[in-house]
Amino acid sequence: MRVKLFSLVCLVILISLPLISAINLDVNPIPVRDTIINDNKDPIIFEFEITNRGDSGNFEIFSFERFRIEPSDFFLAKGDSTTRIVKFFPEGSMQENVGALKVPIYFREGSGSETVQEDIFVKLVDFDDAFDLKAENINPESDSLTISFYNVEDISYGNIDVVFSSEFFKDYKVSLGLDSYGKKVFSIPINKEDFKKLVSGTYFIDATYTIDGRTGIVKSPVKLLEKSNLVISEETKGFIIHSKSVDKYNEGNIPTIADVAMRKNIISRLFTTFSVEPLRVERQGVYVDYFWQKELQPDESLSVKVTTNWIFPILILIGIILILYLFNLYTTTNVVVRKNVSFVRTKGGEFALKVNLRVKSKKFVDKVTLIDRLPAMAQLYEKFGNSPTKVNKVSGRLEWDLGHLGEGEERFFSYVIYSKTKIVGK
Repeated sequence: MRVKLFSLVCLVILISLPLISAINLDVNPIPVRDTIINDNKDPIIFEFEITNRGDSGNFEIFSFERFRIEPSDFFLAKGDSTTRIVKFFPEGSMQENVGALKVPIYFREGSGSETVQEDIFVKLVDFDDAFDLKAENINPESDSLTISFYNVEDISYGNIDVVFSSEFFKDYKVSLGLDSYGKKVFSIPINKEDFKKLVSGTYFIDATYTIDGRTGIVKSPVKLLEKSNLVISEETKGFIIHSKSVDKYNEGNIPTIADVAMRKNIISRLFTTFSVEPLRVERQGVYVDYFWQKELQPDESLSVKVTTNWIFPILILIGIILILYLFNLYTTTNVVVRKNVSFVRTKGGEFALKVNLRVKSKKFVDKVTLIDRLPAMAQLYEKFGNSPTKVNKVSGRLEWDLGHLGEGEERFFSYVIYSKTKIVGK
């Protein structure tokens, strides 16, 4: 009986042992860079937040997809958490793969066979499809061609060398950086001599880009419009109320595309009105570009007037300066004096006024002297109110020596002045 019991206990222990030693990791992947050029040297990068809820051990990270993983192993004690930056380098056939992928990532204890799976989502991009190019239609009267160079993926580039080429201009070279899904707009001067030889129709503009010694090319069609007699006139006037008018009139006999572009900064645009709402608005740093476009039939015109009114912001600025000045004057004044007067009836019918002075201190001040002055032809009635400490009868100057005033202390003074001059009327 004891032998059977012992055998049963051993069997239970053997069955429970794999469960006790099973891997138990909580894994949370956070993308740092999940989009890359498929055959470039830059890896996919993920940050893994890992918590070990099982036994301590050395753990391995691996995948059945063709990625080289660095680092691929780590040690984590029981109950501890760690954050690991892991890089995934495409290898072999994976360097030819493009598009969005779900990649299963596995974690296992070095000596065990059980795994924890966590999926990450990545995107592999072909180098030749990483950029796009667009060009605006060309009016034969134009002096330049507007080209937009786009980064169509969630990848940032620090330095890109680009060479634009076409029949309209000689090779135009630029160096630039682009953020994820960024765009750069270029206005390229047209070679007038070669331009005169071209007929209307569709042409192509090439952009050859080089990054870290690797070169790709992207093309864009551009249409050279038929020549028409498009008369353009511009007028600018005013300073405080500044206005600019652009008129484009088609004197020719074929439909013609008329384009108008104006630029304002982020401040002036707030006070700008348009005679015609722009067709397109683009933000370029601290500037805002406005574009109008219209296909003009014969004898049609496109008129755009842009007015910037600076009166309102100037008034606001003056008001702010005045408020700040008054506020500063009030806050820097330690003693405030308020004065009011009222008529006094006299037996002899003389003209008399009662003057009330109210003195209030905002903080403790010492050696305070209150000074007032009698109007011309007025005399002080000395039998009423608070007699001044000093009276200058020649200048009419009155002084009260207040000594010191405590914070928030108020004092009141009053006196009566009169004049022998009779008042005419009531």
